[in-house]
Amino acid sequence: PPASRHGVHPEGTDADSEDSDGGLGASCTEEGRTFDCSSMLANAATHGDKFGWHQDADPMTFPPSLFTSKYGWYANREPGKPLFVSLILYLNNSWPKEWDAETLFLDVPSDTGILVRPKAYRAVLMDQDVLHRLSQPSHHAGRHPRYSLVWKLVMLPRSPGQQCCIARAEWGPPTCFGSSAKADAVVRQMARKRKAAEPAQ
Repeated sequence: PPASRHGVHPEGTDADSEDSDGGLGASCTEEGRTFDCSSMLANAATHGDKFGWHQDADPMTFPPSLFTSKYGWYANREPGKPLFVSLILYLNNSWPKEWDAETLFLDVPSDTGILVRPKAYRAVLMDQDVLHRLSQPSHHAGRHPRYSLVWKLVMLPRSPGQQCCIARAEWGPPTCFGSSAKADAVVRQMARKRKAAEPAQ
């Protein structure tokens, strides 16, 4: 069954984030500590802005809270645990290629990555622990801001051991790169070996 969705984000926003310009939600306080609970954030990047590599959230690094008391510290995508995902929406009606401002994604073990160009109403759905950053708009963009909205989501498993996933079967298999491609190859090889070891029917 599909996982349910919940819009509260229990970790503070990185100042260098793709979505650092403004939260559209509210903060919440737990045991005297304040958390950024904005589920929707706005961004308007212009030439000269600087953006650093960051993760939107990593459940392994959360401070102690009611959330960690219930779920503990774990790797995102772990079966039976909430999955932290971000949805980036690009809003400019037109953004010429020479204006840059792509979203860059980096696979640290292989030091390889991909980029996504801003395009009107394009959406990127990503796991929040993926390392990424916004490249600043080029001087060709002048003072034109590159607008985007980022929706922070948490997918909750509906049954014990269920693995939440942002991919849908009708989209086809995801394209893996870097260390993910190596891990995918190992999983596929193990699946072939298991199938070959099964008795013929």
